[in-house]
Amino acid sequence: MFPLKCSVEELNQFIDGSRHVATGWIGFYWGKSMEQYRQDTKDPNGALTLQWLEYFVKKAPAIRGD
Repeated sequence: MFPLKCSVEELNQFIDGSRHVATGWIGFYWGKSMEQYRQDTKDPNGALTLQWLEYFVKKAPAIRGD
């Protein structure tokens, strides 16, 4: 589902709204750490990917049902 053309808030709505029909979601990880993305301030795509990663770190417990 990455890259969706939506905000992180809209992504959250998509995940929460599709939980009743989905058993999971597949994304793609480019291999750079969040810290590497934070250091590379010139890459707008990196900033978007950082938001994506931060969202999933925060959202993971709710997705797993922790």
